[in-house]
Amino acid sequence: MSDNWITERKDIEIPGYKRVSNLWPPTSDLSRVMWLREDLHKLPLICGESRDHYMTCALIAGELHRIGCTGIQIHHNGGQGTQDADVTCITPDGRVLWIEYAHPKSRSIAELEKQKNHQMAYCDVWKCVCQDSNEREVKTAVGRDFYCVRGDGFKSFLQDIAITKMRNSYRSSEEIEA
Repeated sequence: MSDNWITERKDIEIPGYKRVSNLWPPTSDLSRVMWLREDLHKLPLICGESRDHYMTCALIAGELHRIGCTGIQIHHNGGQGTQDADVTCITPDGRVLWIEYAHPKSRSIAELEKQKNHQMAYCDVWKCVCQDSNEREVKTAVGRDFYCVRGDGFKSFLQDIAITKMRNSYRSSEEIEA
């Protein structure tokens, strides 16, 4: 969990959790201090994923919850058949959103392109979140409209999702009046 999600705490430590500060959060307004359960912190891989991948997906899911998405699922380990994106949910305006997190050197351009093409058949919106260091490869693999860089890029993507429902609600009221 992100440190700024915690509203009431009397101590700087959280029993049963380790402080992690060497990972970059998916949005620029999240704290650089994150908390991971001690039992998970000891593992070299968490659910078959690197610590960066595992925590980034969890933080993405938390941010989706904060903007009003529902049915949020994190699919660690992959291999769920059609449910193979890292994070899936329903947006506030009812669209099915699938998010893939591609950290550097996690797969080839051809593999990521194939993954996108397969997954897009099962969702309304598909987005790949990447880092600055692999942006060029991800953009080549999935195209400009289907990726964002974690930080300000992912924050803007979340803001667009959050305001889409408001725009759609506004249009509906205009249509009723007409």
